[in-house]
Amino acid sequence: NEKSVQRCIIVFTGIIKVLQKNEINSKTAFDIVSLLLTELDAVQSACLAKLGQFYIDSVKTGTFSGGKTAE
Repeated sequence: NEKSVQRCIIVFTGIIKVLQKNEINSKTAFDIVSLLLTELDAVQSACLAKLGQFYIDSVKTGTFSGGKTAE
């Protein structure tokens, strides 16, 4: 349902924004990304599509700063 998709997007984009700030060490960032990757098969396709659009939009607008997310 749309509410669960919105929650998923909020969680993933929030984590991505934290990882972009480089405020955590590489090991912690790796652990977070690894956990997210293991959960991707449970994420609804609508959420994945919106996350992909979030990434594309942030690259186009120049707000994607890389950080631990890019590693």
